Amino acid sequence: MATDASSEPLAPRLSGTGRPVPELDSVCVEQWRTEGGELVSLLTQAREQLGGVAALRLGPHPTVLVTEPGAVQHVLALHPDRYVKRSHRARLLIGDGVLAATGEAWKRQRRLLQSQFTGTGMRRYEQRITEAARTTAERWAGYARTGRTFDVGEEMRRFALDTIWRSLTGHPLDAATAHELTAVEAVVAALPTLPADASDARDAVAADLARIDAVARHAVTVARAGAVGP
Repeated sequence: MATDASSEPLAPRLSGTGRPVPELDSVCVEQWRTEGGELVSLLTQAREQLGGVAALRLGPHPTVLVTEPGAVQHVLALHPDRYVKRSHRARLLIGDGVLAATGEAWKRQRRLLQSQFTGTGMRRYEQRITEAARTTAERWAGYARTGRTFDVGEEMRRFALDTIWRSLTGHPLDAATAHELTAVEAVVAALPTLPADASDARDAVAADLARIDAVARHAVTVARAGAVGP
């Protein structure tokens, strides 16, 4: 929510109330770092302990997690002019894409994407989502036949990635592409703790971003060669 100045430096406050946003104990954050947990685990912990508007510190500045429906509406629908993305950390990964853009750049991209998320737009992807789900079921059957452990969390991440890849390219996710794109998870997890200096931050994730770019260039090359999907 709002990050107005207060007697406690950098302490975020609830917009319209002047009350500080409850903040997750630093001990919890350090334990999460030590255990090497996923970012979503820390965010879930903050939500469960502190409620729908909670703060946590992954660096010198607080991060405020907003999940309570009324607060989400307040930020995104009622007062979007107050909550801008001037220094969105994801910009390092996606440039001025729709998640990091603001103002007219955001509106232009949102209009381009909007038709894809209507009922008619989503039906275009039914077949590809079904095929990705079928692949996951076949992988589960293979694990069952050989008595190996089926990691549901890992397979659901692969299913989501397979669905996105099929939707973008028309092709199923192959093993090599899946291996390269897992680098995305490392980059996203690192975003909240990247150095404040832009050059240092880019250097910290340069290798992973190069791998992602290589996958994208390969997909574009295949498409231009005429090897289109279904």
